[in-house]
Amino acid sequence: MRRHAPRIAILVLAWLSATGEVGVCPLFRPATPEQGGTGTLVHTNYSLPDSTLATLARGVAAKVNGTDAYMGGIADTTRDHHLFRAFFDAAIVARYTSNPNAQPVPNPWNTDLERTFFFNFVQYKSLDYKMTWASDVSNPIDDLGPDFATLHRSYQVTNRLSDGTDAIIAVGYADLFFVHTSSGRWVIVNWVDRVDPAFGGANPPNPDQICIGWRRLNLR
Repeated sequence: MRRHAPRIAILVLAWLSATGEVGVCPLFRPATPEQGGTGTLVHTNYSLPDSTLATLARGVAAKVNGTDAYMGGIADTTRDHHLFRAFFDAAIVARYTSNPNAQPVPNPWNTDLERTFFFNFVQYKSLDYKMTWASDVSNPIDDLGPDFATLHRSYQVTNRLSDGTDAIIAVGYADLFFVHTSSGRWVIVNWVDRVDPAFGGANPPNPDQICIGWRRLNLR
């Protein structure tokens, strides 16, 4: 047996070279993150509601390349057997429909509309995006169950300017309803969007400091 060991070692190395795994045992190969829409790898984690929100944020930061990561946290009937619905702040609907040329407000706002919105939103500004989530201080108590969860969060999306500073391009609150799917993913089924009064509500002095609900209606 000792006499054949060098030959066996050579055969193993030849196999590893052919598979591109020299120096890496397949049993210990690290997991590969999900691939974004145009090839960029985005780390995804849908194992908890908050990790799903963190994945959505990484998807926004990756822009078009993060489409798959972002949409992976949005319920899809084919994949998750659950519907996604987004709901708008009444003040946003009133402002939007006051324009006589406004398109009808979609009812329901579904997964397909969310995908189109994401694609348009991340191209709204050319430089880097960053999305952050924080607790809703006016409603800090989450409801966490084994298969359903409700999270109350504030959010901001900023855009890096050419001078290196960040400018807000979306800000607001969201009541987020999750389900735990049979595949082990926590996905959003309902997103109830609300304006942030601290930034002027539905009619902010800075028109870019507006909620995602307004962005959805105007970038679809």
